[in-house]
Amino acid sequence: MNNWVALLTPPLPGAVAVWAVRGPDSWNIIAPSLKALRGSELNMGFIPTHARLARWNIVTGSSGDEVLVVPRANQPVPWFEIHGHSGPELLRWQSHWFRTHGFRIATPESFCFWVEKDRLEGETVNCLSKALTRRGVNGIQSQSILCRSTLAQCSDWLEKGMWQQAMKSMNEMANGYRQTKAWTSGWKVVLCGPPNVGKSTLLNALLGTARSLVSSVPGTTRDAVHALTILDGWVVELIDMAGWRQSEDPLESAGIKLGKELTKSADLVLLLSDSAGKHLFIQETTDWANTLQIYTKCDLLKSHVSNTGTILHVSAHKEIGIEELGKRIVDNLTDNGNLPSGPAAFSFSLKESLLRAVQAAGSGKIDDASECVRQWLEPVPQPTEVEG
Repeated sequence: MNNWVALLTPPLPGAVAVWAVRGPDSWNIIAPSLKALRGSELNMGFIPTHARLARWNIVTGSSGDEVLVVPRANQPVPWFEIHGHSGPELLRWQSHWFRTHGFRIATPESFCFWVEKDRLEGETVNCLSKALTRRGVNGIQSQSILCRSTLAQCSDWLEKGMWQQAMKSMNEMANGYRQTKAWTSGWKVVLCGPPNVGKSTLLNALLGTARSLVSSVPGTTRDAVHALTILDGWVVELIDMAGWRQSEDPLESAGIKLGKELTKSADLVLLLSDSAGKHLFIQETTDWANTLQIYTKCDLLKSHVSNTGTILHVSAHKEIGIEELGKRIVDNLTDNGNLPSGPAAFSFSLKESLLRAVQAAGSGKIDDASECVRQWLEPVPQPTEVEG
């Protein structure tokens, strides 16, 4: 039998559990165990047209768990959800009931992909569920349409031997992920510099709340502090690092080492120095291609300072230059904050597939390149089954 279920929610006590159910016989198997709490009875053969409150009796002699039955589709394959209570013991009973009644339990991600018409549509839904802003939702939806037509064009080019055109287009799509990642997972922006330069204070100012501990004692921040924020509709993960200095404290030294590792994968590094020159940042590496030089505590200067080029003077205490800093972060990581003008990979998986296709085409493995592209436009195979 090809009846599948997937637990779409974390298995946490005191929370809501959402089981997604789909398959040709799925409703007829479950309907007899459901008793409507109001209105007409739930009949076999046809999923109700609107959400219904019911009791789901999976244990003989019990009254059953109160659940909400939410219809998704009757045709071509019955598909619905059961919303109820959560908790390890209850979920174990429910999992056992599904298996003993012929259902196969899938991973939530593979189930969501499987119910869409192809992998690209499944990835679109997956990314939309992670979008935190309206800009992200609009961007993913528009890019899904652009990527679909471009993938079809690249597939056609590869079949006709026009692999150079395909490689150029796929490279451009993959490179676009640098921008579109801020719709779902966010850009990583690292604040680094010597102790007491004002990294934590600046982080709090950008967030508009006290997230990082602020103190005049050097070495207060010993570990990386991560915080998500929204800048002009883009998701940004700000990372406050331990102040870079020689330290005998093993915990602080470990924090400094961690910070140096994180900067290697950052989308942008803010190099912080004191405007008065008391705490200057000395760059120890040339691995950072994308940086902004920030001078803090400019309110303590007696003379006016001007911002030129990539240098910006700010004061977190007086909120001087904070709005401009947010704008510069966005402008640095986008084309002046605008949506991509052409097709761009809107997910990490799509970007990686495109890069593999480019590498395969460049090595003369056109069939492998075509497969990397075609898989996004073909129906997804059956879900991945959870063992046990």
